[in-house]
Amino acid sequence: MIAMGNECMKCGQDFDLEFHHTVPRQWTAAKYASQRRQVIYERDYIAGELELLCSSCNKTAGKPTDDDTPF
Repeated sequence: MIAMGNECMKCGQDFDLEFHHTVPRQWTAAKYASQRRQVIYERDYIAGELELLCSSCNKTAGKPTDDDTPF
């Protein structure tokens, strides 16, 4: 299981938390069963492609673009 902390990485809120991809993902969550999604999210976390954000900050962050890809 992913251990990322228990608060938003931007504002510190500790509820309504969501994963935010920092680079465009190549998969759609709805197409996978929950156990398979967990494996994929863990892979993305290990690759440094996830942030834990509250719902509000996640909406503000928007969808990642190729220009947001870290070098």
